[in-house]
Amino acid sequence: HKRLRFIFEKGRPIHIAKLEGVDVVLVAAGLVRHEAEPSGRGTHLTLDLTESGRALVMARAAARRNAVAIHNSLASRLAHWLRSTRGCMTWEDATFARPVSQARDASLHWTTVRIDVFACAYTPTARIAKCETFEVKRSMSDFLSELKKPEKLMASRELAEASWFVTPAGMLDPAVVPEGFGLMVEASPGVFEVVKRPKRKKAFMPAPETLMALVYRRA
Repeated sequence: HKRLRFIFEKGRPIHIAKLEGVDVVLVAAGLVRHEAEPSGRGTHLTLDLTESGRALVMARAAARRNAVAIHNSLASRLAHWLRSTRGCMTWEDATFARPVSQARDASLHWTTVRIDVFACAYTPTARIAKCETFEVKRSMSDFLSELKKPEKLMASRELAEASWFVTPAGMLDPAVVPEGFGLMVEASPGVFEVVKRPKRKKAFMPAPETLMALVYRRA
């Protein structure tokens, strides 16, 4: 699929010295066609998508857009529920940088991270803001993909007093949720229930960089 997308994005046939293994597979599948063209130095090959190859690329792109839309819709419903039931301030799809205070800690391997939903209480005092991060997962494959990114899990935990995974009801066994994380599910459209509570940090204080990111984005 990466090879098909590469050819598609060029918008024209691409020139190659020889057929690679992936090209042979794509030609055999009828997704790519190749032609030999004479040149001043002999003959070179060109690759172009067939109609089937172009249709597959477009179908994959549509599927990705649909998956993103489903994910973002779930995150938006969660943020609305947090505001309406808990009186929280919320931020969706916000990017945070690693706090400067942790920059020399070799055990932290993340620099920036994007959080699906970030929430905190309405309060002028950072110490009692009860900052929480929420990682929204719409499918098991989405969740398993997250487990392959330990630095993302680490960042989510470092940024807040408590961290959660949020999924559709019945998708996830609480036993597989990473240590320290809570689990919340959408029991019905726009209504969420706690299945497993997270481990909260005592006397947690959000870093100045985190607070400035929130001010910059606005709730």
